[in-house]
Amino acid sequence: MKYIQTQKFLNNSISVRTVLPFDIKRVTLLNLLVLMMQMKTEKYPTKSQIAIRLGQSYSFRYSVHLSGIGNQILLDQRFQYIQNGVLPKDFDSQNWIDIIDEFLYHTLIDQNSFDEAKFLLRERLSQLEDDPETYAMNLCLSLLSPTHTVSHSLYGSLDDLDQICFEDCVSLLQQIQQKPKKVFICGHADSKVLAYFSRINQLSNISRISNLYKESSKKVTRVFKSRSQSILCLAYSTNIDIDSDDHMAEVLAVSVLGQCTNNLLFRTIREQYSLCYSIYASLIHFDGIMTIQVGTSREHIDRVLELIDEQIELLRNACFSADLLECAKKEWVDSIRIQKDDPFGLINQAFREEFLKDSLSDSQKIAMINKVSIDQISLAASKFRQCSVAIVEGTSNEES
Repeated sequence: MKYIQTQKFLNNSISVRTVLPFDIKRVTLLNLLVLMMQMKTEKYPTKSQIAIRLGQSYSFRYSVHLSGIGNQILLDQRFQYIQNGVLPKDFDSQNWIDIIDEFLYHTLIDQNSFDEAKFLLRERLSQLEDDPETYAMNLCLSLLSPTHTVSHSLYGSLDDLDQICFEDCVSLLQQIQQKPKKVFICGHADSKVLAYFSRINQLSNISRISNLYKESSKKVTRVFKSRSQSILCLAYSTNIDIDSDDHMAEVLAVSVLGQCTNNLLFRTIREQYSLCYSIYASLIHFDGIMTIQVGTSREHIDRVLELIDEQIELLRNACFSADLLECAKKEWVDSIRIQKDDPFGLINQAFREEFLKDSLSDSQKIAMINKVSIDQISLAASKFRQCSVAIVEGTSNEES
């Protein structure tokens, strides 16, 4: 258990994390179960009873989240409640413990909640398929090696949803409840709450196996949609692992290319040539995949692709200003400082440090960022290799 003791926040925030293998066949099932885990418990078997109980507990909040960490999935059960110091003196913190225990170990899943969760997940997945940017991103990543987890959506799929039965959910819930947990507490928790979490089955060590994408082949696909705007999504293997000495140069290279203010892609393709509606780059850190996504008109597609290649070549050849690199550095330094203003930001940082065996202080991380040179950016970018391109082409022209 990691206790981040602070009086900075009004609430106590707790994250109970279960690390699961990224089982491609069970991702949709896991998304379905996450919805069901927030609906009912044995003591509170209806949504209205849950709502009343949480309301009586000074707006106690509970949520469940999924995130990918390479070839593993993190199931994060979050609890948040007001610190005891601002509550009536006769309030017993056992109330918090009872609710937490209900959600952790006494989730009630029945046929009604299964049917409701299945309906909700179907609606969500259908909406994601209808969203052009999400569709293009999923299509682009699906072109990557099918044996690698990055090619499979963390949201699941409609095809898999139809194959799931109620018994699958019951079995997976039992497995999750029996697994050891990694507990993070941020705030000023009282002795009863700390004692409760000290008794649950704790995960002593988080093991990470490198999930760096290493395939060198390239795939391109083009599909047509009845819409005015076209979406391009490109994926690049960076060939730099998250615990590599070159990782910070990789992060800043992606920022200079398509994230920071006035980055290369934006100022050239959007500002200089007015060829797109939007353009940005992002990095999937644990898999070593950079993506670039563009919204443009169909008549500009080929020119946009040429200009993207040119901007990456500028990055490789160190043909960008020191001011642009300083801007990228400043924004990353600010992100380190900003996360201290959010309890779950502090928890995420503590988890990441343990997961990556990273013992650097914030000041050391900032110093490391500031030491990255233009030549190091160039070296990192020289390792980038394009591995997939998805073109979702609109069927009508419209000027940018």
